[in-house]
Amino acid sequence: MASTAEPEWTDTIDAADWIAERLSLDNWPQITSFVPTGFEAYARVLHPADEPGNGSGRLVRWREVAEWSGMPLRYDAQFHSIAMPPNRPETESPVVQGPRIGTLYAPDALALASIGERWTATADRCWFCVWEGYGWHPDSLRQGPRVHLPNRDYVMCTGPVASVLGALSSAPTERSPNLWWPEDRAWCVASEIDLPWTYVGGPSEMIEELLSDEELEALPVDLNDPATRIEGWIEALVEDAIAKLTSTGEATIRTWKGTVTASFVRPRRFKAGEIRVKRIGIGDSRVRGGGGQTLNTEDDETIEKVIRLHLSNQLILVAESLVSS
Repeated sequence: MASTAEPEWTDTIDAADWIAERLSLDNWPQITSFVPTGFEAYARVLHPADEPGNGSGRLVRWREVAEWSGMPLRYDAQFHSIAMPPNRPETESPVVQGPRIGTLYAPDALALASIGERWTATADRCWFCVWEGYGWHPDSLRQGPRVHLPNRDYVMCTGPVASVLGALSSAPTERSPNLWWPEDRAWCVASEIDLPWTYVGGPSEMIEELLSDEELEALPVDLNDPATRIEGWIEALVEDAIAKLTSTGEATIRTWKGTVTASFVRPRRFKAGEIRVKRIGIGDSRVRGGGGQTLNTEDDETIEKVIRLHLSNQLILVAESLVSS
């Protein structure tokens, strides 16, 4: 049950020192780039594909999207894995808004806190890290010390586990902290600001309880896997486009949800090249987004790696888009 007490903001940032020591930055991004190593087991709590109050106005879990698309909800599924099957389904997608990134659905945060309380001896003392970029913290902390972790800085507050939503109670929309753990470090919860799920590390029995909890939608985690993955059929489209792009300078990838077009100028001696990618809606010519990069190397392997990254990112954005026309 949620606590009526709000966490207290603090400058005791050394309470988070152990986090940096147990993050693994090799082969970033991997799961332990975001949640500390050293726990017996891990799980991934999926942020709802839609929430009451947003989009469809009801709770839509990933499993419902998977049932609609006919794609399996694998333990390592990404949202694009289920949001865009190779062929367009006959019925309309149940998703309107899509999963929020960087924060737990409030009822899920409370359900997770309820489980966490039972697996720590210090439920009355929990530490909460909030990404400084949100800006939702007291003026007294604006110039105060920060928890410095790779790629992110945080402010901190402390309170009972059950007060998990109190730190951001004044935020424009309900959010959960990005990192939180009890004083005895029995477990840790990590909501990376760019991901539509939350990692949890803790005792094996706790993770088993979390995975079986009917209030949550969670999948087991294998720490040997990368944090992100691209479906094989999408990879095949990208590789075909790379071959055409590097030979002709232009390529188009068409899907039932949108189109990715790309242009490529090969670098020459004393002259930089470039890759430019655009994302276009089906049935019109409106550019919905894109990206690009100047290329200062003539190394073919490096060039293909950069092109692959841009094409993959834009194609995933097409897959995860909720408007197909």
